[in-house]
Amino acid sequence: MIIAQIINSRVPPFGYGGTGRLVAWLSKSLISLGHRVVLLAEPGSRLAGAELVEIPPGVKSPDEILKRVPPEVDLLHFFFPPGKEPSRPYLITICGNMSPGEKVSPNTVFLTRDHARRHGSRHFVGCGLDLDDYEFRREKNDYFLFISKFLFRKGLDTALRLARDLDLNLVAAGGWRPSFRKKTRFAGDVGGEKKRELLARARALIFPIRWPEPFGLVSIEALASGTPVIASRVGSLPEIITPETGFLCDTYDEFVAALGRVGEIDPEACRKRVEQFFTSECMARNYLRYYEQIIEKGGLGEKPLAE
Repeated sequence: MIIAQIINSRVPPFGYGGTGRLVAWLSKSLISLGHRVVLLAEPGSRLAGAELVEIPPGVKSPDEILKRVPPEVDLLHFFFPPGKEPSRPYLITICGNMSPGEKVSPNTVFLTRDHARRHGSRHFVGCGLDLDDYEFRREKNDYFLFISKFLFRKGLDTALRLARDLDLNLVAAGGWRPSFRKKTRFAGDVGGEKKRELLARARALIFPIRWPEPFGLVSIEALASGTPVIASRVGSLPEIITPETGFLCDTYDEFVAALGRVGEIDPEACRKRVEQFFTSECMARNYLRYYEQIIEKGGLGEKPLAE
């Protein structure tokens, strides 16, 4: 199969860029499974084994983008709403939360069952990562990790309160701010080897979000590193975190209790959870089922294909 992956950013991204990393992981696995990938992305993109078609940042029109797609492509996979329904077989992945009342295009999938349900759909494909990008580590250092953008909905204030009340060593990554506690360190924006090390060495990831997270990629990054996740019971997280891999909390007191029990979680179980359900190959195989149905039947059908 020849698949065009179409994204309005750079692949791989500079810094954060979760969607760009997903496209890179998905494309790499599709190629390893014997398929041809044409990557349409911003200048500066690169992906071994894929044919690159650059889309200048100023080009926004779907018609202008589609003019650049080679005619032999079997299916177009967009990672943003294209604006109108293409005349060729296509799939759209929505990675964020859409505005209330915003129209969902046909052939759209989401990232989790909860994400799909909140947008009136049943179709989703879970995110998957390349395990080779993460260090699995059984022995942990004496710190907890918060890693996210410093937004109210991400719950940094809760992580700081927990660190203060329980006298914990905390590393907070994703932004800068002064620290007035010797046991709290702000690491700024992290990526690459630095992020890999922080995830692998942490006793647990604290993820006290306040909004319906579409997926929460950092949660499976932590699990792949053998690091438990202590998270809010909202959005996608009940589909990712199990009692064997971490704790889901509804109240501050439950976060306090969970931090005291983190030693009960086996790093091997965390890694196994990702190996079974959240690798890039799992993601690619689930997408291929949708690709094949769309090419054969023209649409997604009634029942979800990826579980």
